[in-house]
Amino acid sequence: MHSDLRSGNPMPQAHTRIIGGSDSIIFDTRELNLSTADVLSVCRLFNLGQLKSFEKEPNIVVSHSNFIIFVITSRGKYVIKLYPPGSKNIIGTEYLINRVLQSRHFSTPAMHLSASHQPGCRIKDYLAVCYDFAEGKPGYRVRLADQHIDHLCRTLFMFKNILSGNTHISRTLQRSGFTLQPRSIRTLIASLTNQTDHPVLKKALLEACRYLDHNKTLLHKRPVHSNLSLSNILFDHGRTVLLDLSHTRIDHAMEDLASLIFSCRIFSAPQTVIRRIIASYFAIHKIRQEQIRTLTALLTIRTVREYRKTELKSPSAITHGTDPALVKEYKKQIAAHKEELLRSLGYFALKDAL
Repeated sequence: MHSDLRSGNPMPQAHTRIIGGSDSIIFDTRELNLSTADVLSVCRLFNLGQLKSFEKEPNIVVSHSNFIIFVITSRGKYVIKLYPPGSKNIIGTEYLINRVLQSRHFSTPAMHLSASHQPGCRIKDYLAVCYDFAEGKPGYRVRLADQHIDHLCRTLFMFKNILSGNTHISRTLQRSGFTLQPRSIRTLIASLTNQTDHPVLKKALLEACRYLDHNKTLLHKRPVHSNLSLSNILFDHGRTVLLDLSHTRIDHAMEDLASLIFSCRIFSAPQTVIRRIIASYFAIHKIRQEQIRTLTALLTIRTVREYRKTELKSPSAITHGTDPALVKEYKKQIAAHKEELLRSLGYFALKDAL
């Protein structure tokens, strides 16, 4: 996968996947239209030193819209993330959050400024962002023991407290959306067609929304990571590192816990681990046990959204000329993922499941 710096060849492509949600069940057939000369330009723009090697992220797809490139230079290891060209405001907000967290010694990879003192620089059809490379094992590759779980929950507590206490951050994040807005829920319900599974989805979604609507006093808003999957958590010798702050927003205080439990379910974590995470999170964040029903409602909404997103993805990912064997494998993955989501919906609805 390492590029030959003398060849000037474009970055390699791969059909890669990991079962971690519909964002990962895709054909990675997009061409990364960057040559070695382009990567050298990015290194110069961020003053990273002499380029030694680089590679596209292997064996995992983190995002639909963003490419990840690992870079090794004379000054160290870095990660280059390539955003769509219209992402300037997202990158600016992420940099602001990153600087605040770094100033409080929070464990997240530092973002770099370019030579023009901007957190993103234009390179061909992308906005390139540079981060320090973070060591550690992703959460889905770790057998989660009590010490991992407790440290993660304390890290999330610290994350919310740091951002909640910063007025500038709070004002910036207030402009972002809130998951439980009625318009958003109505749009989701309307998007469900009358196919076999959808009456089940609609009923579960309506019950969850009805509960949340009747218990508005429990819905406290806080800054949340908002994309807290096991693939965005690294464990490194007693340190818990959070990745991908670009989705941070003001949302329900338990949204991150719902994201984490949903990810654990998709990655087939044992029920004992899920219960231990909930117990630790509730204790550290001082959440009353009666809020467990709120958590199941949030999980229901997240599951239905994931199901709908998976359906929308099915036809859009298969393009003309795609290898029939890959199409067959892709459809198999999509069907299996939808079945798992329906099982999860039933699991979250069980009174004593969590």
